[in-house]
Amino acid sequence: MFLRYNSPALLWIALVTYLSNKEPSGLPVVPFLQFEGADKLVHFVFYFVLTVLLCYGWKKQGASLFLSRYALPAAALFSIAWGGLMELLQLTVFTYRAAEWADMAANTLGALLGWLLFRIFVFRFLHSYENKS
Repeated sequence: MFLRYNSPALLWIALVTYLSNKEPSGLPVVPFLQFEGADKLVHFVFYFVLTVLLCYGWKKQGASLFLSRYALPAAALFSIAWGGLMELLQLTVFTYRAAEWADMAANTLGALLGWLLFRIFVFRFLHSYENKS
């Protein structure tokens, strides 16, 4: 059951990790992301999506009672920690990338907003749907 609900999050983690540690010259050019601060928006979206996917997967899986019970805060903390790890790797291992506090702030804001919106909207919908069944 764990992989069934968490496969999207695991694939997203792999994508984020790959793109976070790829040489900038090898990254695709996205025409609508050619503005000042676009990279911060990308960081925000990466960790927003990661947190939402983890919240859903960890809430629905049945393998771990702890993850089911604490899925939302655990997902947000994991996403923030993963963002920190990516920035640390960029600082120490993948030195052709730049580690920035502003990137970490965007990662954290994305994770926190993902947690908050999941809590407000998706979690309540899932909970009311499960109670009707």
